[in-house]
Amino acid sequence: MLLHHLNYHGKSIDSSIKKAVEQGLSPKIQKAMDTLRVIGNNSVHPGQIDVHDDKETAKTLLLLLNVIVEHQITTPNMIDSLFDELPEGAKKHIEKRDKN
Repeated sequence: MLLHHLNYHGKSIDSSIKKAVEQGLSPKIQKAMDTLRVIGNNSVHPGQIDVHDDKETAKTLLLLLNVIVEHQITTPNMIDSLFDELPEGAKKHIEKRDKN
């Protein structure tokens, strides 16, 4: 589960999202997560499958999932990787600057 991979552990998806918000999750990403949660939850319960679910809904949900992954995983990893390539002197200067 993506939320557990991101170290947001709750007893349910809803409580995991709450933990993410408490730890500073972007409100826009929270909306994306809640949208996925609500639509996904409504789609899997017997007798509650929406007959209007279609290919466009699936595409939209996948787009939201990709936005979450891009924001929470891909972009931070890319920034960390680029920062790691900086010369040690520059990184030490930044570290010293940030301590003051």
